[in-house]
Amino acid sequence: MKKLKRTWHVFGLLVSLTTLSGISGCDDEGQDIQNWVENTSKLRATAKEQGNIVPYQQQQYQALKAYFVEINEIALALENDANFALRFNNAVAKADINVICAKVLFTRSEWQDLVERCTRNNFFLCAEEVRAFPDMVGTLRGRLVPEQQMRFDQTPSCQAALGSN
Repeated sequence: MKKLKRTWHVFGLLVSLTTLSGISGCDDEGQDIQNWVENTSKLRATAKEQGNIVPYQQQQYQALKAYFVEINEIALALENDANFALRFNNAVAKADINVICAKVLFTRSEWQDLVERCTRNNFFLCAEEVRAFPDMVGTLRGRLVPEQQMRFDQTPSCQAALGSN
């Protein structure tokens, strides 16, 4: 079981590193953001599907963790790397932010359902990144330049992630 867990963790790190290097290393920011959106969208779909299977077991916990760790890593990269944040903003400016948010982010109500399913007898059994999702969405929004923040704030699918419809 430990070997499977370690393998899953290594796989998750490789996927994240590939995604991060794709976003930060190329000149075509629009394609980079699209690659990240598609990868994260797949992780989100898997997490959503697995999140509906209760009670949670190892497969469900791993799927949730993979998605939420990906969101956390992007939020941390945006927070800690000004050049990356600039490239990210440029890519977002060229993209349809409504599509990005809809594909990448859970809505607040979907997230609340996951948190409820992760909690048993007052113990939180999922990865801490699951619980921190609203903060991560806030960080993503906060690292956008004012013009992109305004677009984020005016987009229903982005607002659904923050819980203000």
